[in-house]
Amino acid sequence: MMGITDPGRLRPLAPYEALYAEGPRRFAIPATAEPAAWEAWRAAFRASLAGRLAIAPGAAPPPRLLASAPPTDHGDYRRTYLEFEGAPGVVVPAWLLVPHGLPGPAPAVIAVHGHGYGVDDTVGIDPDGAERDAPQGFHQSFALALCRQGMVVLAPELAAFGRRREPGDVRPDAPAANSCHQAAWWGLMLGRPL
Repeated sequence: MMGITDPGRLRPLAPYEALYAEGPRRFAIPATAEPAAWEAWRAAFRASLAGRLAIAPGAAPPPRLLASAPPTDHGDYRRTYLEFEGAPGVVVPAWLLVPHGLPGPAPAVIAVHGHGYGVDDTVGIDPDGAERDAPQGFHQSFALALCRQGMVVLAPELAAFGRRREPGDVRPDAPAANSCHQAAWWGLMLGRPL
């Protein structure tokens, strides 16, 4: 069936692409080799990044630890369950993985899961709570793999997955069921996407 409108104008991403194309780039990389321009860009970028990471004077306070369980030893690393306040009133469960034998400070990474049954999949825990012997599934225990490469890993549970699902979406017959669509719609309608 033939439409009246150009099919390109029906694309759902077109308005977002247009917004992006029109928007200013405060931190666009300088199109010059001039050291002074690069130094100014670097200073402004670092200040903005420090503010967003809550490490600059006057920045928002860092997340507050609300609870933690005793760490469990897994041979070559220890795993700790914790909960922190990601925003006022928002509890974020997470796993902290620390390799054994660190000689001092170590690289750290935040391991963010995708769709699936949540953060447990990234740290080698099956939906029924059993420890997994080998990587499998969508996430392949990637947070655990990073830890085994010598990195300290914080793996947070994203909103609408795992422990952070709506009660009606927690079903034993569907461990990967999530609240993503509902949360995304609410966030979009209120101007606060996930």
